[in-house]
Amino acid sequence: MRPAWSPVRGWIDGGMTQAISDLAIREHTLTAYTDVRAVCRALGVVGVGRVVPVLVAGGRVRWQGAGPVDDAQLAKLLAARAVL
Repeated sequence: MRPAWSPVRGWIDGGMTQAISDLAIREHTLTAYTDVRAVCRALGVVGVGRVVPVLVAGGRVRWQGAGPVDDAQLAKLLAARAVL
């Protein structure tokens, strides 16, 4: 059975492409067609409007931050990536 959003997926993807004008950001953006609330619950994220950078490797969350990405969070993320 196809999800209800399937017929408009191209329209959604096109809208995302137009909304993100910076090519570098767009190249690192993923539109995930999933139950956002379920993902937020699994990651312990309160509210869908919150920024949560996550590093996943081998099907496991290896590092998780919260809030806007700053230099300290970026350093922790890069350190976590280096040990993979």
